[in-house]
Amino acid sequence: MDAKDFFDALHERTGRAQDVIATYQIEEVGTLTYYVQHPTEEERAYLVDLPQKSCDCPDFTCRMNLQHGLCKHLIACDEKFNGGALLAKCKSTGFTHNHPDDIAERAMVAKFAESMAAFDKDDPYRD
Repeated sequence: MDAKDFFDALHERTGRAQDVIATYQIEEVGTLTYYVQHPTEEERAYLVDLPQKSCDCPDFTCRMNLQHGLCKHLIACDEKFNGGALLAKCKSTGFTHNHPDDIAERAMVAKFAESMAAFDKDDPYRD
């Protein structure tokens, strides 16, 4: 996957996360664990675990590598209940609506990987 695909996928899920915050029912079911219910389709309900950075939705379970585990439900719960630490980390890497050129693309992907490694090291959810 190139940087353009990565940033496109992240941008799409970020926009969808705002819809989740606005329209879905989100219920805390444990420490930093949430049940996210679609507003009109009862069968579309997912469990988000912020400490594990996981969600049981099809997007997370089937396409996790493309989005690096950042489905709309995970981003929404992080944004609503955790001040958006995951999304802020992505944005701080140069996340933009524009597609990077070849040189900037390599630099942004490297910066993102470096910042995510640092984030994981200093992860407040770690046991």
